[in-house]
Amino acid sequence: MFGGERMKEEDQIKILSYLDEEASEKEESEVETMLSSDPEARDFLNAMKIQKNRLESTFNAPEILAAEERLERKLSEHNTEESALPFFPLITNKVSSLLTLNNAAVAALSICLTVVALPYLSQSSITLDDSISFQQKIDVNKFRDATMPSLNSPDIDLEMLVLDFIRSTKVRGEFNSDVGLKISMEIEDAYTRKGKSYYYGQIYDNQGNIKRFYAVSGETNEILFSD
Repeated sequence: MFGGERMKEEDQIKILSYLDEEASEKEESEVETMLSSDPEARDFLNAMKIQKNRLESTFNAPEILAAEERLERKLSEHNTEESALPFFPLITNKVSSLLTLNNAAVAALSICLTVVALPYLSQSSITLDDSISFQQKIDVNKFRDATMPSLNSPDIDLEMLVLDFIRSTKVRGEFNSDVGLKISMEIEDAYTRKGKSYYYGQIYDNQGNIKRFYAVSGETNEILFSD
């Protein structure tokens, strides 16, 4: 889990400020040093990037802005300007600094997002083929000490494998090598919105390694990984 017991909350806050471009020069230096030496810090940063992308994509959608306007107008008609609605514009106006919140606040916002915002989104599910797995062979060599490679090996182009997989329109995919390495992928959610395709899923190999991926495909492609 990101930001687990091994990672101090103050370090999480520094990373969030760094991602939000609100860190001081001293904090930026500290965070960059931390990221260069601490895999858990890098994982936390990637996880927060995913969260930021999701939230910005959601709250900047025209459907959300229109829904907010309709709700505010409805309240105005009933003279209830001081009711519970002000949290909605507060959320949409504060997305740029959202990541300064701690993990509990982000979790609470995710619940709010699910209950209030998502019903207004206009998105279409991507139909994927669940009848057969995508199969592809990969060229991987064993290390000199005969250690079995894994999905974390530097000679594995994981981004390219994910792109090949999502282009196959399959739910599941398998990548096999002659040295015994097997990498499996599975898409858990896929949809299109505003001309882009979004994919969420997991990757695992037969060595016990697991990663999650978040891919956005459009004119350009962006893929983020987290453990």
